[in-house]
Amino acid sequence: MQVSISALVGLENVKRTIREYKNQIAVAKMRGQDARNVIQPYFVMLGNPGTGKTTVARILGRIFKQLGYLPSDHVVEADREDLVAGFVGQTAIKTRKVLEQALGGTLFIDEAYSLTSSRGVAEDFGREAVDTLLKFMEDHRGRMIVVAAGYDREMRDFLNSNPGLRSRFTNIIQFSDYSTDDCIQIFAALLKSQKLSTMDGANANLATTFNALRQAPNWSNGRDIRTFLEFVLRAQAERVITTASPPNVIAEADIATGLRVFLENKAVGASVN
Repeated sequence: MQVSISALVGLENVKRTIREYKNQIAVAKMRGQDARNVIQPYFVMLGNPGTGKTTVARILGRIFKQLGYLPSDHVVEADREDLVAGFVGQTAIKTRKVLEQALGGTLFIDEAYSLTSSRGVAEDFGREAVDTLLKFMEDHRGRMIVVAAGYDREMRDFLNSNPGLRSRFTNIIQFSDYSTDDCIQIFAALLKSQKLSTMDGANANLATTFNALRQAPNWSNGRDIRTFLEFVLRAQAERVITTASPPNVIAEADIATGLRVFLENKAVGASVN
């Protein structure tokens, strides 16, 4: 099922940026201009895990296709492994192949900062991938969207590593962590998507529950909300099987058990790291 940008919880600055692009393309058409000659949608998305960067990148392709800017809404997703080879002369070929696949649509580069991180290797070919990317973007202006995404500090280092990156990726979108209210809305939407409901009183402590979740080590926003729901549903399944309760109803005890197991798992994960 395709998700619209308006259906996403929070992300108000993201929605505002997309609205501004819609308006800019519409006004360019009013002037009789080809929007591809005046608008270069190259984005950097900054944010912690699970804040919706990949989801938004996929939606962007559809939006720009609907606006007539792109001929296709296809999205090519790539990371360092897809772009960088291990031998001299091979990275440019590998990177260009991915770029050509994305032409006419959207290229989404996840953890883009890894391209300019040497990783302690004397000869790293990630920078060759960046040079190939920048030249391709210049040679094919207006023919694709490029989205580079990753964590805030690392992505700022990425932009500062090459003047060409900073000058081309001028659209920086910050993805904030979800608030407690955002988490409750996402949790409710996930329940609805699975045709689940909650017993009376089960929602009473959700604010306290998600405040506790958001304080857990390595909190990953939407990803962790889905993980939390998995633990809730395990607890619910155990209760339903042993008590013959309705299978589509979540109880307060299920949520409490899900929270306990989630926090236990997070604590173990933090100790391992």
